[in-house]
Amino acid sequence: MNPTLKISTFKDISAFLLTAAQQKSNLNLEIKYVKNADEAHQDLLDNNADIVFMSYDDTLSVSLQDKYPEILALFPIHGGILDLCGAIDLENGKNRIGIDTDTGYARALRFYLRQKFTPEQYESLNFVKAGATNFRYEQLIGDQLDATLLNPPYSYYPNLQRDPDFQIFLGAYQGVVANTNKYLWKDTDKRLLLEGFMTSYQSMLQGLQAHPTATVQSLSNYYSLDTETATYIYNRLWSPNGLNINFRFDNSQLQKTEYIFSKDTGIDISGQRSWL
Repeated sequence: MNPTLKISTFKDISAFLLTAAQQKSNLNLEIKYVKNADEAHQDLLDNNADIVFMSYDDTLSVSLQDKYPEILALFPIHGGILDLCGAIDLENGKNRIGIDTDTGYARALRFYLRQKFTPEQYESLNFVKAGATNFRYEQLIGDQLDATLLNPPYSYYPNLQRDPDFQIFLGAYQGVVANTNKYLWKDTDKRLLLEGFMTSYQSMLQGLQAHPTATVQSLSNYYSLDTETATYIYNRLWSPNGLNINFRFDNSQLQKTEYIFSKDTGIDISGQRSWL
């Protein structure tokens, strides 16, 4: 019987990637989609999952704010493949900003909005904890939120307005990374299991990039999208801040996320990065 690898993740582009990786692997992937980053944190802390996909800011939060030394970021998933979707219109009372939790992408969003608005305008924003990406998308199109950060596929769904300035602001930024516990990585059997997944995952990415027509069709089928929208998503996946196609962390991306984390928390980042 093939071994099982438990993965906790958000239901965004990761769902497509993990489904594709499952097809390339002889592992049984047991995938759990979390309702918010707090649940992802807890899955790591309680060892409910072998791998937890969450933002690099969340990795920093668990390591430095929760003071949990066992977290290990194995490899990067994608950069700041994010868009601020919807519209903030303070004059017309459109001020409901959806966030997941106080950690993660919410730091980058708050940092951006503090620069976009005056202090008085910023104080009038209503930050609503609305859960993970898929839940925030549903609330955005249901007019329960006025704006929120989304990534593919949700950021490219029809009739969504995107703020082009946010992409420029974010620039080089480390988004989601795959995390595990150090004690799992030190266990020989578990490490072989994790390394087997990483090999299959990287092979899957290379295949997606090498076969654009087939990948566009797969995206279209998986998310029930027209070909044009699926093509936009495909192109975004391979943009400079899109999917990481190798397991090397980019220092400039890490530094941008760390800078925003430090500005928000007042916590200095050690150059040793014991969590990598």
